[in-house]
Amino acid sequence: MPKSKGNRKSKSKGRQSGGASGRSKAAPSVRTTARAASAQMLDVGDALLDVGDYDGAVAGYEAALEADPAIGASRRNRRRAASAYAGRGNARTRAGDYAGAKEDYDLASELALYLPETPHTLEMERLLEQGGVKARNGDYDGAFAIYDQALALDPTDYIAYLVRGDAKAELEDYAGAIADYDLAAIHCPFFAVIYDNRGVVKTSSGDYDSAIADFDYALTRMSDNAECYHHRGLAKAAKGDYAGAIADYDQAIELKPNFADAYADRGEARAELGDREGSLADLESAVANNPGNAEHYGDRWKARIAIAESATAAPATALTMDGG
Repeated sequence: MPKSKGNRKSKSKGRQSGGASGRSKAAPSVRTTARAASAQMLDVGDALLDVGDYDGAVAGYEAALEADPAIGASRRNRRRAASAYAGRGNARTRAGDYAGAKEDYDLASELALYLPETPHTLEMERLLEQGGVKARNGDYDGAFAIYDQALALDPTDYIAYLVRGDAKAELEDYAGAIADYDLAAIHCPFFAVIYDNRGVVKTSSGDYDSAIADFDYALTRMSDNAECYHHRGLAKAAKGDYAGAIADYDQAIELKPNFADAYADRGEARAELGDREGSLADLESAVANNPGNAEHYGDRWKARIAIAESATAAPATALTMDGG
């Protein structure tokens, strides 16, 4: 997973004190000292996260939260608290503690600052909308020019990286798409859609294990997303894990009972495991749920042929086994 630093735009700075010439400066208050200690430990957490010391990073972020009892009392302090929770979530994610990471990201979310502070001014919204229109109309060069313009306006806008990655994926520029998804994840490391989309592209490029890892993480953030289970099932099927793929298709269908593609792909996986009757039943469901898809009819026809051929071959096989 790409490295990220707790989602802060800049390091905390102590407040400068002023006054008339010759006036002595007041000693730092307990409150100022606590804030400075918290900011310092946040920097420690960031530094340890960068060098891969995830346990140390977790401890640093925890110290940042404990050092300042009023860390969530004001907007600026809430920003620091959100950064600490997000940073600790990043460290836990990389250490494989997905449950703990989810708790931290939820805490950051509750502070309403878990997403980067992208301005999304009217100009930014206009640019992203224009880029989307051009991409949908097949004018990808025009779309890229607009997305680049949006990122010049705000280089931390994860949505701009995400949609530019989507456009590159449409052109089968998988390396370019993954690079943009990586940048989106740096600026918003817990937005599940980034990982889901990146997993789809990795599956298309044959990097199945890494794709499955992306889907695993995405599902810790959106466990009720049928499409993500379906995507992970496709990656598992592509690497030959048909039983695992079927389990994911089951989840997708449970969440979305009219999911025609999930029925069709489960039917294919069942056929690979020799379950011809189960395969045909799924393909019948695929046709019933999406009668306008000609591919489903073709797959159903193949399943029926396979069952008919199996039934025809059975007596001959029996005769051979009997020596006839």
